[in-house]
Amino acid sequence: MDARIATITAQPPITPGGPVAAVVVSLAPLIFLLLVTLVKPLQLPSRTSLPVTAVLMAVVQLAYLANSPSEVAGMALAGCLQAITPLSVVFGAILLFQVRPAFQLLLLLLLLC
Repeated sequence: MDARIATITAQPPITPGGPVAAVVVSLAPLIFLLLVTLVKPLQLPSRTSLPVTAVLMAVVQLAYLANSPSEVAGMALAGCLQAITPLSVVFGAILLFQVRPAFQLLLLLLLLC
């Protein structure tokens, strides 16, 4: 009996211009973000430039790299969750720093009773 193992090879997406053009087009939103962040005449506030960059990256993923909308939405959700993690750590540190004096007073009262 002849046992044959089927192998699945992932084919890179076919993009106009080849893989080099795909890298250049994928870097365009990041270059936009650097320009509007660092170049003085083009400066935008981060609350504007970051969402615009995210939308540009989603458009590149959908239109040029031909990713599915569900895959792009999943990547966007994963990015949001990754951004929440350090924010929650900073929020927790600030909260503990603000609550510490009250906790020390409570501990002192418990020790005196």
